[in-house]
Amino acid sequence: MYLDTSALGALYIPEALSAAAAAALGAAPPAISALTEAEFASVVARRLRERTLSAADGAKVLHAFDAHLAEHRYRRLPVVAQTFADAVRLLSSGAAPLSTLDAIHLAVVASSREALCTADRQLARAAAGFGVKVHLIRA
Repeated sequence: MYLDTSALGALYIPEALSAAAAAALGAAPPAISALTEAEFASVVARRLRERTLSAADGAKVLHAFDAHLAEHRYRRLPVVAQTFADAVRLLSSGAAPLSTLDAIHLAVVASSREALCTADRQLARAAAGFGVKVHLIRA
């Protein structure tokens, strides 16, 4: 299962979807991409700027995530030149309203044949429309 940033963030930063995100994980290590990692760092930084996460808690979150990466708790799916070409194709199709970053997530997951785990309803609808198996997490 490929975790987008909405699902990954819920695993590390307590919120209404945290329990549902944790319950969605199967026995196999979930997959992420370099995009997920970068967006996750952005989410933590935004929460720090907004002061909805303390500096100490932000450091704990990032440390825990880094430790989990080092322990290989996640499989890293590649983001390569073809990923961007696939994202362009998805965006150009006009079949679904996608942001650039969501199109890249969708291109990663579609090329891997993984299921997508997300809390983003719009991305979930788009993914399903492109034939990707989706697990939409809800509170």
